[in-house]
Amino acid sequence: MNVRLNQKINPALLSVQLLGLWSRISQVHLGLGASCQCAGEIPGVAVSDLELNILEYLHGKYQHDAQFTAWLSLEPNEPSVMKSSLTALLKAMATQTPERALALRVLQDLQRTLESLQQAHLG
Repeated sequence: MNVRLNQKINPALLSVQLLGLWSRISQVHLGLGASCQCAGEIPGVAVSDLELNILEYLHGKYQHDAQFTAWLSLEPNEPSVMKSSLTALLKAMATQTPERALALRVLQDLQRTLESLQQAHLG
């Protein structure tokens, strides 16, 4: 995907693109099963564990960001958004996009993480 974030990027569109990337990564990961090396020396990491680690990273980084927590409080499924799935988070960001600068910061972090996982799956 290799989208570089700038003023012309639509956060809702980028959310959808990242959702597609996450879907492809999780399918490849499932296909590789225990032989997947995306987690380094830890073989057989489940997709749900990868997803939880990414969500925990984002939560840890943005839990004290007033804009982010305010946006989450507007999201009716807030606990599930940050604790259940990247799909839920990205769908929420696409449909109820937070303030633009915040959305781009969060999406940029997520993009780097997903692109890193994608590279790990490619070899």
